[in-house]
Amino acid sequence: MGMSGEIPVRESKLIFEYKDMSVDTYSLVPRLLLYLDVQLSLRGQPGYSITVDIERGELRITTRGGSHLYVGYFIPNERTHTLSPGDSFTVRMYADLDHYRLAQIEKIREGGDIRGYVDLYVTIRMGTEVHHWRTQVQIRIPKTDWEEE
Repeated sequence: MGMSGEIPVRESKLIFEYKDMSVDTYSLVPRLLLYLDVQLSLRGQPGYSITVDIERGELRITTRGGSHLYVGYFIPNERTHTLSPGDSFTVRMYADLDHYRLAQIEKIREGGDIRGYVDLYVTIRMGTEVHHWRTQVQIRIPKTDWEEE
């Protein structure tokens, strides 16, 4: 459903792919849950590992006119992961919203799908090297999924 974001790592790349978004029904405040599949592609020389710190994600939704409106930020449940080439994991992130923001999302989506993207802020460590990156993952939440939640 979504397009992936990529970060180059040596001859490989770190791939972030949208998996799912849902609503946490066990929360007092409206809480969105975002799931991303993360993989370090198997290319180049094996035998190294990287540490990935997922700092945050910023959700922006796209209006019918093409503007991108900031909605809120996602916080990862588990921030730090160590990967070797070929390894993968799923990261779960959450964003607490208020009823005003939910009402605005409803206005913007106009009864249709929710489209937008998440800007991910990531730090990658390889030995003593530290690299800060931002990548973008496209999202689409079908009307039926949003309305069921």
